[in-house]
Amino acid sequence: MSGRYRSLLLTSLLWTSVASGDEAANRETARALYTEGTKLVEHGATHEALSKFEAAYTATPTPIIGLAWARAHESLTELVEARDRALNASLLPLQAAETTRSEKAREELTKILADLGRRVPKVTISLGTSETALKLTLAGMPIQKALVGQPLIRNPGKYILIATCGKETVRTLAIDLKEGEHREIDLALIAIACTTKVAPTRGRTISDGLVLGGAISFVPYIALPPGNIPMSSKWSAAAGLTAEIGYAISPKLLLLMRGLVSFGPQGEPTYLASVGPTILFRLDVLSSGDPLWITTSFHCGRAQTEFSDYPGKYSSEWVFGTQLGLEVPFAERENGYWYFGASAGALVANLNAKDTPFVFLPISFGVRSF
Repeated sequence: MSGRYRSLLLTSLLWTSVASGDEAANRETARALYTEGTKLVEHGATHEALSKFEAAYTATPTPIIGLAWARAHESLTELVEARDRALNASLLPLQAAETTRSEKAREELTKILADLGRRVPKVTISLGTSETALKLTLAGMPIQKALVGQPLIRNPGKYILIATCGKETVRTLAIDLKEGEHREIDLALIAIACTTKVAPTRGRTISDGLVLGGAISFVPYIALPPGNIPMSSKWSAAAGLTAEIGYAISPKLLLLMRGLVSFGPQGEPTYLASVGPTILFRLDVLSSGDPLWITTSFHCGRAQTEFSDYPGKYSSEWVFGTQLGLEVPFAERENGYWYFGASAGALVANLNAKDTPFVFLPISFGVRSF
């Protein structure tokens, strides 16, 4: 045999010897740790024994150590952990020359797996809809959307289930899981209630319910024919306040009662005071992801104005009008948003028809809260 091959053979034998030495050291370490763990269990210190069994199994995974580790978890009513340890140990590959003790440990692992499969409790939480914004936590840990409606395996014991809608906690439920129990919890009603959300701006989901708002409005007026007076002589303007209260019915529909009071410097003076319902429809058409609201309003109130260099003025006991406009949110608040709105309104009826009719063009800067 050449010197080169003798060198390679010696190197191989030396490496095998070192590897065997490491394995033997690991086995001895595992035996010592297993013995310590077993004594701790015998003296009632099962919690302390868990770390010994874990270290022993890490050093040298065997069915015997895995069974002892699983039994320790089982005695602490940690059935989920016990089943996991038993399953891992049962899947260890068979060794060429296993002892009778190892064979019996494998048989025990099969039995304990079947027993724990029956004893481990489960809880299934149903929401009835995948569109809900409801968030769930069980024992302080979030439940992922994919796990909703699926059996969740847990240890026996007491748990707190919390359901939140936005920033509001809508349900807190104490659950006491017994061994072998499969608890089913139906939260469909509150999930559906949390589905009706209004998202006025990108990235925000706000609960349905009461809506409050207000705006500063600038209201130009344009007199309508008769007459061939130049358009520059038919303008008038007022400024005022708009207040609103209403309800968010769905993600794309708001119903408000809106009032407008505005005054101008012309005449006796110029003013417009009205109140009526407003319906807002949401459109998601902007590339920015922000919504666009189409508004339709109906007004009932009183109005009076004079138009510069125009022979006539408008005044009425009562006036009825309609208004169509657009609103664009541009900044979020903690519970709402700021918006800019522009619209056009016109009289559809008045009780003093001989007066000069006009259209009005409210421009608003406002805030809305949910």
